[in-house]
Amino acid sequence: MAASLTDPRVQRYVVVGVLIVLVTAIWYFRMYSPKLEEIKRKENQLEDLRLKIHEAKLKVETYEELKREVMASYYKYRALESLLPLTRSVPDFLNHFYVAAKNNMVYLSSLTPEPTKQVDFYFVSPYSLKISTTYHGLGGFLADVANFPFIVNAGGMNITAIPSATEDLSINVDLTLYTYNITESQRMLPPHLEELPE
Repeated sequence: MAASLTDPRVQRYVVVGVLIVLVTAIWYFRMYSPKLEEIKRKENQLEDLRLKIHEAKLKVETYEELKREVMASYYKYRALESLLPLTRSVPDFLNHFYVAAKNNMVYLSSLTPEPTKQVDFYFVSPYSLKISTTYHGLGGFLADVANFPFIVNAGGMNITAIPSATEDLSINVDLTLYTYNITESQRMLPPHLEELPE
C-alpha cells in the first residue's frame, strides 16, 4: 500500500514535520545563532574558571607545604639562635672556661679578651690564651669547650713541648677561642604567615 499525499493522515504527518523543521529553523536562526558567540564566550569563561580553580587548589597545597617548611626552618633557626647570646659575656665565658680547665688539668698562663669584631650580621669575640697541659688534657679541654652552652671555635693553635716535661705538664699551647653573639635587632622575627584569600 503506497502512501498518497491526498490521504489526510499523511498530510497531517507532513504538516507536523514541516512545522517541526520550520520551528527548528526559526529557533536556530533567531535565537541560537545570535547567541552562539555568547555561548562560546561563556564556555571559554567556564573553562578559565575551572583552570583557575585547579591552580588555586595546587597553590593551597603548595602554600600549606611551604608554610610547614618555613615554620620548621624557623624552629631550627631558634635552636641555633639559643647558642648565640645577645651580648658578649666575659664572666660567663670565664666560668665555663674555669670548669673545663679544672676538669682537664689545664693551667692558664694568660687570657686576654680581644676587641669584638662585627662580621656580617653577628659579632666575633676572640680570647687569646696561653695554657700548659698534656695532649690528653688539651683534647679533653677542647671537647669541653665544644660543649659550652654557646658557640665557641678554637683557632690559631700553636703547640710547643715543654723541655722539662712532667706527668701533669708536657706542652705549652697558644690558641685563640672565638665566641659569637648577635644583637636583638639582628634576630629573625617569627614568620608572619597569612591565610590565602578565599
